[in-house]
Amino acid sequence: MVILWHLDKLSEVQIRTMAVNNAKLYSQTLLEFRHLYTSEVVLPAINSGLEASHEYRSKKNAIPLPITLNQLLNKRLKKNNSGLSSQFYSPSPFPWREESGGLIDKFAHRAWEALQNNPSSAYYTFEELDGQVTLRYASADIMKNGCINCHNNHPQSPKSDWKAGDIAGVLEINSRIESSISLANNMLKDTFLLLTGLLLGALVGIGFVIKKFRTHSSKSNAIAKETSISNARLAQEMKIRQLAEENLVKLTYTDALTDIANRRKFNEKINKEWERALRSHSPLSVIMLDIDYFKDYNDNYGHQTGDNALIMVAQILKQSHLRSSDLVARYGGEEFVILLPDTDLIGALQVAETVRSKIEQSEIIHDYSKVANVITVSAGVSTMVPTPSDDMNALVKYADQSLYAAKESGRNCVK
Repeated sequence: MVILWHLDKLSEVQIRTMAVNNAKLYSQTLLEFRHLYTSEVVLPAINSGLEASHEYRSKKNAIPLPITLNQLLNKRLKKNNSGLSSQFYSPSPFPWREESGGLIDKFAHRAWEALQNNPSSAYYTFEELDGQVTLRYASADIMKNGCINCHNNHPQSPKSDWKAGDIAGVLEINSRIESSISLANNMLKDTFLLLTGLLLGALVGIGFVIKKFRTHSSKSNAIAKETSISNARLAQEMKIRQLAEENLVKLTYTDALTDIANRRKFNEKINKEWERALRSHSPLSVIMLDIDYFKDYNDNYGHQTGDNALIMVAQILKQSHLRSSDLVARYGGEEFVILLPDTDLIGALQVAETVRSKIEQSEIIHDYSKVANVITVSAGVSTMVPTPSDDMNALVKYADQSLYAAKESGRNCVK
């Protein structure tokens, strides 16, 4: 419907544009014919003694006036039903043309006023005349030199002061466009039928495609459902595998008894932190701790109680407000190790003393200790700022030597 509406508007504009162009061409032709007839026929005839008159048929040696010849041509065109007609009129017609040659209606008055203001541009409108849409096209009839003498000197001329360039009157062309509109409407009807047929064909095709699409869609949904179930199963299996891998990693790097890092985890961590400290020229510290007289504890309380004591000591170490970058690990037997990145010797000694004090204050009974009646630890601390020539193992070695020195100094202390 939008296409048809658009085509209707386009055809209307096209018909009106063509009508205006044809009227313009016909108007120019009539004016040129009139002036040519005046210069080539009327003036030579008058000079030869003939008379130009609107009553040329009743007079001897007379020829028709230019305006009279135009009227004859207009009558001939009307008989041929060409849809074109013309008429000349002005505010000052000759007496024999007063009824038909004056400004007889509103359009004539508007045309005369418009052409007075702008004689080079035509004035036109589309109106309904005799039940048909008609173009009324008015152009100015400019007074030529060859016409001045006749108009000024004719005994019945209503005006005798004409000058070349004056607007002598108005030439109106009437062009019926009803037949063109009917033809365009028929074309629009044919176009409508064609578009309707194409649309119906397209709808049938679309319906067929939709039916096929629904069939494929149903199959696709079934496949998608099966795929979704398979993916869910696969995701579950992957989750189980991931948990298994995480448990395996945890078993690999976690001490089974105390649930803290084991020696393997410590070895990997110290390697990474050593390389980082080497690049950043930062200190790296290690604390080695050993439970005092733990063999006597095991021998007297039993290995199960000894394992419980190791677990409690490990928990105290984990809860000693260490940083996330620090690492607490079981090094072996009753021996533990703490790795402190970016920590100098003073800081490491403070951490070691805090840990030692907390373990003593936990008051885990140890009646067979030669230091106190509770479990205590001895701690050895070492710190290095690594250089390319240093050996990482020396850091652990120095911490172990410091631990030995703590034991030699009476235990339950930090060296």
